[in-house]
Amino acid sequence: MYNAPTMRSASNIAVSILTARERQCLLWAGAGKRDRDIASLLSISEKTASGYIESAVRKLNARNRTHAWRIAFEDTLSDTEIRDLDDEKRW
Repeated sequence: MYNAPTMRSASNIAVSILTARERQCLLWAGAGKRDRDIASLLSISEKTASGYIESAVRKLNARNRTHAWRIAFEDTLSDTEIRDLDDEKRW
């Protein structure tokens, strides 16, 4: 598990333009999961998981998936959200 920032930022706008599934896939990608792992966790195909992440990257004008995660979540993700995500699907 990684340490997430605990303070929220007013820059939630980046997150609001993503669909729930794009956010979910991007969160798992930020946790170090590969597309194959994300697909398995969410019961979707690897191609679909990759597509959600690629869509998030485009919407956020990011250079890559890591950059997209930083834009979307670096200052906005709380410890509670990390725990909730972890509770949804145990590693």
